[in-house]
Order: sequence, then structure tokens, then C-alpha cells
Amino acid sequence: MCWRTRHDNASFVCSASDPGRNVSHLRKPKAYSVGEVFKEADKYKQEIILRNKYEVEEDEEEEEEEEEEEEEEEEEEEEEEEEEEEEEEEEEEEEEEEEEEEEEEEEEEEEEEEEEEEEEEEEQQQQQQEEEEEEEEEEEEEEEEEEEEETIAIKQMKSKLELEQQRTMIKRWQEKPRHAKYWAKLNGKETDRENSQQ
Repeated sequence: MCWRTRHDNASFVCSASDPGRNVSHLRKPKAYSVGEVFKEADKYKQEIILRNKYEVEEDEEEEEEEEEEEEEEEEEEEEEEEEEEEEEEEEEEEEEEEEEEEEEEEEEEEEEEEEEEEEEEEEQQQQQQEEEEEEEEEEEEEEEEEEEEETIAIKQMKSKLELEQQRTMIKRWQEKPRHAKYWAKLNGKETDRENSQQ
């Protein structure tokens, strides 16, 4: 005879000689026939098969879930990597823009410096031209003054020469004997005129 224990449906105790042997700690067992034992065993096998199938399905579902989670994690990692790459690209673009701006600022500063230098050169040239023009004007004025002085001096010299020439001519004319009488008469007439006028 065989007995199923109370705690476990899969535990059977069979004994031909002593029904209560090795189950002294259990309650009074229920007696089963051999056919019932096989039926219970088949039922138990089916339960085990179903349980294994269920566990397999659960395992498969868990694996699928884990795979899905892994895929999601991979996708998230890929997205994070893409975002990081985009951020890096944006940072690089910003750096490039900053560099371009700095270059533009440097170019503008250089252009401003060149313009300032050109303006300074133009101012210096203008100043030089003005100074040269002033010097030329002063020189021209001085030359004109010198020319005027020379012309005045020449005129004065000419007038002096003419006077001297006239005087010498008069003296020579007076020294001639035939002219002396005329000159005396002329002087006498002039004195008479002066006396009469007085």
C-alpha cells in the first residue's frame, strides 16, 4: 500500500508489511490503490509540465522584457550619445562663431588703425602743404618786397642820375662863354620877376 503525505502531493510512502512505517510524524495517511497512485502521478506530471511551461513562458516574457529594456536602454544611450554629439557640434559651432567674431573684430581694429594712420598721414601732408604754401607765400612776399625796394632804389638811382646829368649838362652849358651871357640875363630877369611879384 502507498500513502500520500499531507504536506506534499508528490510524496508517496509505500510499504507492504507495515502501513505506518517511516510516517510516524504524520497524521493517519489515506490509503490509495496502485491505479490511483499512477493517476495522481500523471496528474502531478501534467502539473509539472504546465508549471514548467508557465515558468518557461514567464522566463521568455522576462527575457523579452529584459531584451526590450536593454533595447530601450540602448536607444536611450544612443539618444544620449546623439544629444552629446549635437551638444559638442553646437559647442564647436559656437567656438567657430566666436573665433570668426574675434577675427572680424581684429580685422575691424586693423582697418580702424589703418584709417587712423591714413588720416594722420593726410593731416601731416596737409600741414606740410600748408606750411610749404605759407613759406612760398612768405618767400613771394619777400621777393615782391625786395623787387619793390629794388624798383624804388632803381628809380631813385635813375632820378639821381638824371638830376646829376641835368646838373652836369647845366654846368657845362653855363661854362660856355656864349651861354654865360644868356644865363646871366636869364637870372637877372628871374630876379626882376621875383622882385616885381613881391
